[in-house]
Amino acid sequence: MRRLVLLLLLPLTAAAQESVEGWWEGALLRDGSVRLVRAEFFRDDDALKARVQNADWLHNERTVTVTQNGASVTFELDGVTTLIHDPGAGELVGTSGSGTPPTRVHFKRTLAPVNVPLKWEDVRIGTIAATLVTPANPGPHPVVIWIHGRGKSMRAGVRGFARIFAERGVASLIYDKRGVGESGGDHDAASLHDHAADVLAMIDDLAARKEIDRAQIGLRGNSAGGWVAAIVANRTKVPLAFVITTVGPAESVMDQQIHVATANMRRSDLRFTAEEIAAAAAHMALVTRFAYTSQGWDELRASVARAKSSRWAGFVDLPENEQYEDILWVRLNQYDPAPDLKKIRTPFLALYGGDDYVTPPEENVAKMERYLAEAGNTDFKVVVIPGVGHGLSLPDGVRTLPGDSFYWLWPKYSPEALRVQLEWLLARVRVAGSSSALTRSAPRPR
Repeated sequence: MRRLVLLLLLPLTAAAQESVEGWWEGALLRDGSVRLVRAEFFRDDDALKARVQNADWLHNERTVTVTQNGASVTFELDGVTTLIHDPGAGELVGTSGSGTPPTRVHFKRTLAPVNVPLKWEDVRIGTIAATLVTPANPGPHPVVIWIHGRGKSMRAGVRGFARIFAERGVASLIYDKRGVGESGGDHDAASLHDHAADVLAMIDDLAARKEIDRAQIGLRGNSAGGWVAAIVANRTKVPLAFVITTVGPAESVMDQQIHVATANMRRSDLRFTAEEIAAAAAHMALVTRFAYTSQGWDELRASVARAKSSRWAGFVDLPENEQYEDILWVRLNQYDPAPDLKKIRTPFLALYGGDDYVTPPEENVAKMERYLAEAGNTDFKVVVIPGVGHGLSLPDGVRTLPGDSFYWLWPKYSPEALRVQLEWLLARVRVAGSSSALTRSAPRPR
């Protein structure tokens, strides 16, 4: 700590006005636990911004707005981050957030990273704004279409995934969902089948591109995107090479809405009884039945009134009117993937989180395995990643180790989930310029 104080007391004078533009590498430190980060500060229409890569969230490269006032540099990292710039030494030092103990931050100026050359091409497919990310060599390349889950998602959320896959020879098409970002259309009026229609158009577009191998086009559907992937797999005119789903439901929209509540209750510290869980399930059945049929509003309102005084009130939907958001969404998306999954013979990988209550593995794994087996699919794999939730991420908090030792864990995307996806896919595609996808791995020293 004393060295840090001395550093901040060094005279910064004229050099203090120097810009932080360029590449920086550093770490966040909390309770002795380190999170590695890398940032590129750059100008965008006269605004100073930073593109931040987090070693624990490699798939998600964030771009944040930066304010520099003399030697003080402020932006959003893990909370509001305020750093002091020492341009003479090429250092940025400060704190982030308001937690206790505080998170210390230390960046050092560095050279731009030497990455595998990639091509990022913005494209438009109908009304959908997308980016095609390919290795720099001409190809043709296998390609993954990254299908979003529920919500107003944009391509920026999977930009890091696209980079990771393209660096290993597999192209990616990432996009803004219908009615979101730079894409046209009405998101709130779009059903799962509408989103599937957008993906079908993407497949047709990719199949006509010389840099893409039309025999190696595949899907990666996340959460509700798993439903979309099942729809697409049975309606595309271009045969798919593979399908990956991450926390994608194998059950109907109706059943999934009920099981969100009951699985969350089972994972709760409140220790609900079997009777309470059954009561919550019965209430959610009324909610979904009304969403599907528009019948039974009076019965549902009476159930809402009773539920408000229950211990499980915070785990269920309590609609006050017929325009309740989840009611409208379920009504728009009345879908059961079972008939589609029972027809998919394409190589299929399904990942689930052991602690996921949104798509609980206890309700989905057996169904997924049974449906794909009934399809006659001879190349499918269902994997449950222990300890992770719906985002396939590990939560932050204190982790205990053998011998009564402990440490602080930063929240992070499961490295096992990323490894499984990459290894499974690279074993099933042919990467341009290599006789085997696996030879893309760095050679081991002799």
